[in-house]
Amino acid sequence: MRKAPFNVCLIAAMLGAGPLSAFAAALPRTGQFDFIACLAGEQASIAHGPRHLVGTAELLGTQRSTQPGGLFDLTSSRCVYSYGYLDGKYEAQGFCEFRDTDGDTYLLRVSRSPGQAGVLEGLHGIGKYAGMSLRGVYDLSASFPETPGHVNTCVKASGTFGFE
Repeated sequence: MRKAPFNVCLIAAMLGAGPLSAFAAALPRTGQFDFIACLAGEQASIAHGPRHLVGTAELLGTQRSTQPGGLFDLTSSRCVYSYGYLDGKYEAQGFCEFRDTDGDTYLLRVSRSPGQAGVLEGLHGIGKYAGMSLRGVYDLSASFPETPGHVNTCVKASGTFGFE
């Protein structure tokens, strides 16, 4: 097998990294976002009778913006939250941290009151996200078969962001 010359490998790496470097550009001062987050992880729960279930979950995920290169496109996430199904109504409260290819991060609060869509509230950013405020909503996009002790789901989120 013949090895490719170093220059060919370097050029191929630069071409492959080219699209990713576009995401490192400065974010607009204000805008809208729309992305799908697919999440999976472990959960612990307490079933209290047939109509009450409460628990906690820790999830890892990835985000893809509806528009390539949009806010949080190609980011990874880690979420921790608590949830409950009380009298058949779902509610949740927790936090997610998104991380991009530059290592910059953004912390979000996620909450969902019974019978309503979920709410996203931006809390704090590091790097290019420093000073960014965010407000949005999320709802179930896709659900996957349960595996005992685990959750697998995708949510669609949209809203607005801006910098102070």
